[in-house]
Amino acid sequence: MSLRRTLQLLLAVGLSLRISGKWKAAVLAVVLLAGLGGFLLRYQNYLAQGATSVSARFDYWRVAGQTLADHPFVGTGPGSFGAVYQRHKPPEAEMSRLVHNDYLQQGSDGGWISMLSYGAWIFGTLFLLYRKRNLWEHPIHRATWVGLMGLACQGTIEFWLYIPAIAWVFFLLLGWLTGCFLQKAARIEANDPNLARRT
Repeated sequence: MSLRRTLQLLLAVGLSLRISGKWKAAVLAVVLLAGLGGFLLRYQNYLAQGATSVSARFDYWRVAGQTLADHPFVGTGPGSFGAVYQRHKPPEAEMSRLVHNDYLQQGSDGGWISMLSYGAWIFGTLFLLYRKRNLWEHPIHRATWVGLMGLACQGTIEFWLYIPAIAWVFFLLLGWLTGCFLQKAARIEANDPNLARRT
């Protein structure tokens, strides 16, 4: 098992345990430090050369932000970032068809309303599910939530949700987790309406 998967499992298990917030913060800090250390060791040669893909992302984001400013209401159309970037990129910059940020991609393609509603849909649902985590019945629910939140956050530097196979699984699991919450809430409502309002 890779270091990344081991750390993901440790994080999911640590956050799902019924321990105090201080211990959960300690687990989170240890996992993050171990992950950062492993990343630095594995990619030290790449980082020593200047991490070109990291600096390239700033170019993508700059052009996407400019596109969003120039076309705030409707963007430039789905899948058009490659053509826009080719016109505005510095001559020495590498070409890219995607912004490497799921949310800025939505903004570049569809404008502010598209970007904000997309982000609100994903993070709003995850936030509401976290607030009602006492209705989750199984540790798998917690592990699923952690994985979904991790992928949603990673969408700020990658384009995972523009890969159909990943997006399909992401939204399937988000819907499943929401359904688990609604089903449990409906059962509580049927048994004790007052309790349902307090949860």
